[in-house]
Amino acid sequence: MERTNQPTVVIDFYADYMCPLCYIGKVNLEKAISELPYRENVKVVYHPFQLYPNAPLNKDRIYYEYTSKTHNNISVDYVKEANKNVIALAKSVGLNYDLDKLIPTNTTDALRLTLYAQEKGKHKELSQKLYNAYFVEGLDIADAETLIQLSSEIGLDKTEIRDILPTDRYKNDLKSSRMSGERIGISGTPFFIINNKYAISGVKPKEVFIDVLNKTWAETDKD
Repeated sequence: MERTNQPTVVIDFYADYMCPLCYIGKVNLEKAISELPYRENVKVVYHPFQLYPNAPLNKDRIYYEYTSKTHNNISVDYVKEANKNVIALAKSVGLNYDLDKLIPTNTTDALRLTLYAQEKGKHKELSQKLYNAYFVEGLDIADAETLIQLSSEIGLDKTEIRDILPTDRYKNDLKSSRMSGERIGISGTPFFIINNKYAISGVKPKEVFIDVLNKTWAETDKD
């Protein structure tokens, strides 16, 4: 139980489902928090930071080619070689990425539903479903029926999801979240801000999170 007379360490986590490093960062963060004796006093606030808002919807598994085009036309061979490191890094934290099955697509609807899930206290569960569906299972996370099914599996209401998807609900929030991140200098994901004081950019091992969180906890006023 959270001790109400104790402070809360707040972690602002900026991420996009399109980013393969965000899932790894999420796992490392959650492992770090689970090892803290004051873990009940750590709060994670999730902020969507959509990397490619204008990315097309896509049904083809052309991840390597797509990444080449969106990164100044670097060679496909280079992309494949670089992603060997990503796959190995994912493996090291227990994730079995299958990038040959990955469908690069627009993440607007997935991120909008994540904002809805956060309102319902279900962000952690939905983001886990979506990351795994995207990077491990090779599902299309821009597909409405896929989003409805994954959302319902964590207890979100199917009818509400069906009502939200065809609308513009949360789209302004999505844009505002990216703009707020850009204002403080964020240009890529994952990005973590602890108590508005310390920043962690990119993928770091859980030990880095533990060190920064312990430092933050030691600095907080617990009177």
